[in-house]
Amino acid sequence: ARTELGLARDVLGGISTIVLLEGCCAAREGRHDDAQAAFRALQESYDSNAAGADELATLAAVLGEFDAALQWLTEACAQRAPFLGYVDVEPAMAPLLQDPACRALLRRHGFRAGG
Repeated sequence: ARTELGLARDVLGGISTIVLLEGCCAAREGRHDDAQAAFRALQESYDSNAAGADELATLAAVLGEFDAALQWLTEACAQRAPFLGYVDVEPAMAPLLQDPACRALLRRHGFRAGG
C-alpha cells in the first residue's frame, strides 16, 4: 500500500486525500511525529479551503485524539461533508463511534451512527 500511495502522490501531488492517507499510514506505523505533521498540513490546507473537516476528523480519530475528532466531525456535519455517508463503515472512525456524544451528533444530522 505504501508503494501505491507514493505513486499516487507522484501523480496527484500533495492533495488533501494523499496527506490524510500518509498521516493514517504514519500513525499505524508508529511514526507519531509524521502523523502529527500530516495533521498540521491538513489544518493548513483546511484554512485555505483545500481540505475538509471530515479529513481532519478522520486523522484525529486515527491519532486517538477523540476530542479533536469530535470537534472536526461537528464541523463536517455542519458542512454536510461527503465522507459522512461512510462514517458508519470507516474503520478509522469505529472508536469514535463508541462515544455517545458522537452518535448523538450524527443522529441529529440524520445519520444512522452505528445502529
